[in-house]
Amino acid sequence: MNSSDVNPPPIPLSNQPKLPSPSALLKETWENYSRNWKTYIGIVLVPLILTLLTSFLLKRGTIVILIVLAILIFLLDYFAIFALLIAISESGASPSVSRSYQKALSLFFPFAWMNFIASFTIFGGAILLFVPGIILSIF
Repeated sequence: MNSSDVNPPPIPLSNQPKLPSPSALLKETWENYSRNWKTYIGIVLVPLILTLLTSFLLKRGTIVILIVLAILIFLLDYFAIFALLIAISESGASPSVSRSYQKALSLFFPFAWMNFIASFTIFGGAILLFVPGIILSIF
């Protein structure tokens, strides 16, 4: 066994893919939005309309109804954000509002779990940053 079998040769820099320039990214983003803006607006309008309808109901509700509606609106907004992320990621396949919500429904719990883990990690990192800083500032 010689050394060329153990260590593969490095990839030359000329063969590595190049990152697009910021102007190319902005151009691609604008083309994506121009092509699919109706779908994106449709996804965002669903929770917006329900939020406006519940705001009219809030004037006559009790505190329990207000809390339940607030939780439902929060979950619906969270769900709509996930549907919007799916629509953006499928922009080449002509996304639709119903298909985005259907796929978001099938992936909702893995997305929520991943979001919980990411939030817990960020919170843990913040604690590990601030607690030693406070301790060192006291002593």
